[in-house]
Amino acid sequence: MSVNESQKSFSRSVAEGVFWASAFATATKFTGFIITLLIAARLSLQEYGTYQLVLAAFGLLAAFLIQGLDAVVIAEAAKAYKAGEQARLNSLLKGMFLFKVVPSLVLACLAYFASSLLAGRYSGDVLSLLRLMCVLFAIVPLQSLVTIMFSIKRNFFLLSSMSLVEDSLKLVGIVVLVVIMGYRVDGVIISTAAAGVLALIVFLLIERPSFAFLAPSVSVKPFKETVLAQGFWSVGSKFFQQFQRNFRPFLVQMMLGREAVALFSLAEKLFNHIVSLVPMNDVLVPAVSAESHDADRMKRVMERGLKYSVPFFAVLAVMAGLVAQPFLALFFKQYLPSLPLFYILLVYVPLSGWANFLTSFYLSHRQQHTAFFLILARCLLFFLLAPICIHFFGLVGVAVEYSFNFIVYQFMRYFVL
Repeated sequence: MSVNESQKSFSRSVAEGVFWASAFATATKFTGFIITLLIAARLSLQEYGTYQLVLAAFGLLAAFLIQGLDAVVIAEAAKAYKAGEQARLNSLLKGMFLFKVVPSLVLACLAYFASSLLAGRYSGDVLSLLRLMCVLFAIVPLQSLVTIMFSIKRNFFLLSSMSLVEDSLKLVGIVVLVVIMGYRVDGVIISTAAAGVLALIVFLLIERPSFAFLAPSVSVKPFKETVLAQGFWSVGSKFFQQFQRNFRPFLVQMMLGREAVALFSLAEKLFNHIVSLVPMNDVLVPAVSAESHDADRMKRVMERGLKYSVPFFAVLAVMAGLVAQPFLALFFKQYLPSLPLFYILLVYVPLSGWANFLTSFYLSHRQQHTAFFLILARCLLFFLLAPICIHFFGLVGVAVEYSFNFIVYQFMRYFVL
C-alpha cells in the first residue's frame, strides 16, 4: 500500500469512526435527555441526590476494577491485530479477561453482602440501593472483551451503538417500573442494572467471541510485559481519576447537603452531554495507536486536532449556554439554581476535543507513567481547592474548582507532551 493510500485509509477510518460515534452519541444524548426528564419529573431533589450518590458509590468501587488497563490493551491489541500477530493478540485478550474476573466477582459480592452490613452505620439508603447494582460488577470481564474486539476491528458502528442500546433498554425499564408501576429511586437503579446486562447479551450474540484465547496453551507473557511496562501507571491514573470524580458528590453532601448534590449533578450531566457529543476517544485511541510509528502524520494529527476541535467545541458551548435557561425553565424548574454552575462548567468545553487528542497521544506513545503523575497532581489539586472553594463560594465553588482543575490539567498535559 502506498503512503497516500495508507493515509487515505487512516483518514477514512477516523472519519467513519467519528461519523458513527457522533451519530450514535446524538441519539444517545436524546435518549439520555428523555431518561433525565422522566427521572427529574418523578423524583424530588432529595431523591435525585440519593440516586447520584448511589452512582458515585458504584463508581468508587469500580475504581478497583483496574479499568486503566482497557485503553492500554486496546492500543496494544490494535497494533497486534493490524500486524497479524494472532499469538500476541490472544495473549492480550486472555490476560485482560482473567485479570478482570477476580476483582469483578469480589466487588459484586462486596456490593451485595457488605452493603447490608454497613447500611446501619453509613448512608443506609445509598448502600441498600447499591446492592441492586451488584450484577454490573460481575459482567465487567465480558463487557471489556466485547469493547476490545469492536475497537481493534475498527467496527465503530457497533462500538458506538453500545451506549445507545443500553440507554434505550434503561429507558424502557424506567417507563415500566417508575412511570407505570410507581417505583421511585429503586426502580431507576433496577432499570440501570437490567439495561447493562441485557445490552451485554445483545452484543455478545452479535460478536460471538470463540473464547479460544482462554486455551491453556495460550501464553500470557506478552500481556504481563504490557502490564509491567505500562499497566501500573495506567491503572493508577484511572483509579485516581475515578476516585476524584466519584468522591466529589460525597464531599458536596458533607458540606452542603443532598439537595446540593442533585443541583450540581444535573449541571454536570448537561456539561457531560456537551463534551461527549462527539466521543472521539473511541475512535482516536485505536486509530492513532495503529499509526503511531509515523511521526510526521502524528504531528499533523495534533496540529489539525487543535486547529479544528477548539472552535468547534467553542460553538457548542455558546449554543448550550443560549438554550440552557429556557431548557431548565421548561423542563426542570426546580433545577434553575444549577444554571450558574452550568455556565461555569461551559468555560472548559472548548478544550474538551483537544483533550481527546492528548489522551490518544499519551496512550499510543506509551507515556502512561507521565500521565499518572499528571493525574495525581490533578487529584491533589482537587483535594486542596475543593473544600476551600466550597467553603468560600458555596455550591458555585464546586463548579469553579471543577472547571479550573480541568483546564490546568489539560495545559499541564500539553506542555509535558
